[in-house]
Amino acid sequence: MFRPRLALAAGFAACIFVPASAHAATKTVIAGPLHIVKGVLGGSAQADADSFSLTTVTIHVGDKVRWKFTSNNTVTFRKNGHGDIPLVIQNSFATYDGINDAAGSPFWFNNTPEYVLNPQAVLLQGKTTENGGDVTGSGAVFDGSLPKPYTLKFTRVGTYVYASTLHPDMKAKVVVVSRHRHIPSARDDHAQANSIFRAELKAAKGGRKFTPPKDTIQAGNDTLSVVQYAFFPQTLHVAVGTKVTVQVKSLPESHTFTFGPADYLQNLANNFEVPIQPATGPAKIELNGQLSLPSDPGPNLPAYDGTNHGNGFYNTGILDGNKISPRPSSETITFSKAGTYTYTDLLHPSMHGTVIVG
Repeated sequence: MFRPRLALAAGFAACIFVPASAHAATKTVIAGPLHIVKGVLGGSAQADADSFSLTTVTIHVGDKVRWKFTSNNTVTFRKNGHGDIPLVIQNSFATYDGINDAAGSPFWFNNTPEYVLNPQAVLLQGKTTENGGDVTGSGAVFDGSLPKPYTLKFTRVGTYVYASTLHPDMKAKVVVVSRHRHIPSARDDHAQANSIFRAELKAAKGGRKFTPPKDTIQAGNDTLSVVQYAFFPQTLHVAVGTKVTVQVKSLPESHTFTFGPADYLQNLANNFEVPIQPATGPAKIELNGQLSLPSDPGPNLPAYDGTNHGNGFYNTGILDGNKISPRPSSETITFSKAGTYTYTDLLHPSMHGTVIVG
């Protein structure tokens, strides 16, 4: 998830089955946590669920599926026979330009190809029907609100896999069968959804108990579809000169380890995407290079002493645990001066941690 989750009202139904006519019906699937359990799962709690309430929803041909969002996700169907739709792509026809640090020095990534959010992943795609012939998707929102409910009518028998492009391992499927075939009842769907939720709730409680190796900080501790929005440990004590490994093992979530003034970092977190309207061609959404890329060129980050880039800004860039991703899963930070240093995750700015050096 590229954006922080908001507190949500409890009591969402597990699965809704509403007759649309004598010959058609609509089933509803929840995109995100099925229920919000205060202090445990969803909303402002440390843990959340990157999942759909039904891993498989079965309907008759001509019926509809309606997705209701309890967290910031998309519902995106790829074209039959094609692979997953990446969230971020490189725009080789444009470069980052004019991005300076607090000392007035240009960041290293100026004049390098920019990264943009893939229009197929974040913009509304297709119409109101799905038959596998092209990409169809709800699009994403980046203003802190939740997406509006999204409905598709399925006009062809088959199996349709979909995902949230914001959490690409968050997948489910719609199975469409002929009208004479039996499909699960509302009671059956309700039982499946609640079974999934109970497993997620158990994982959310257990996932808090985690200790990484010595001199290591891990962002998240994710099991099943449950993600933990926390650094482990939240406070780390090390001696001057210690090399600290910061890592992400998660498949569904990406994170950053970012040091600097709180207001400066909050401004970056609030502006992780930059809408751009070029002189010619369609508009695009640039991924803020100062957030997504390391603050310094690789292969190794420089030591940190709290004064980097004029105001103490220091960023690993986006890290994730997906082996096929071009982004690394870990970095090493050497702390060269005694002090207390706080950091955050620019993708999930409710996550904070502290390194005490000396």
